[in-house]
Amino acid sequence: MRILHVSDLHLDNAMAGGPHGWFGGFDFAGHTESPEDTLVIVGDTGEHVDDTIDFLNAAATRFRSVVAVWGNHETGSPTHARAPNVHILDLTPDGLHINDDQRVGYVGGCLAPTDSVSLTRTERGLRRLEASSAVERIVVVSHFVPTARIGPLIGRDIRAKCNDLLDRLAPAHVKPTTVAFGHLHIEVEVMIDGVCLVSNPRGYRKERRDRSVFRDFKELPFPPMTP
Repeated sequence: MRILHVSDLHLDNAMAGGPHGWFGGFDFAGHTESPEDTLVIVGDTGEHVDDTIDFLNAAATRFRSVVAVWGNHETGSPTHARAPNVHILDLTPDGLHINDDQRVGYVGGCLAPTDSVSLTRTERGLRRLEASSAVERIVVVSHFVPTARIGPLIGRDIRAKCNDLLDRLAPAHVKPTTVAFGHLHIEVEVMIDGVCLVSNPRGYRKERRDRSVFRDFKELPFPPMTP
């Protein structure tokens, strides 16, 4: 059972003016990996939250579970129902979801830099997951980049795209922790403070009806477990 991740699909943009509402009919038959896999989608899937929910529901027909957050592009209030195996952390109590089968805990949200309430909620949720006997590994999902300290590692000034989530946390972590983020539109895999930070953006393609969404879902890496 793997955990795959992707961000910034921007399906509206890539459709070059295609109609809203087509997300619910997206054909996930092109996905041929194990139906036991979990898919993490890290924001900016569509321009409206209901379109994003339609897409997540379609993905949920081919994955054991789908864990997602809103991005800065999603707008509106959700009115569409979610499939039982779709977990949008922005809408869950305390921003948490625990996958008992994989013993993985998820926490997060869009986490805009100015959203101190959600950032504090995520920090508290992370501590709850670290203390939980039901959780062996932790995935933090943040659409915004979780620390500006990534900037020097990739040679760019990205401060406007960052929150300070990682900087709020103590360097030592009880369990292997990975942060999946988006917004930057650059593939990243770095280690900071013993935490693995990864980004796998797939958006702004000219055409999406060629099933290009199925290319390069990446498996989420974790730091090694501490003896």
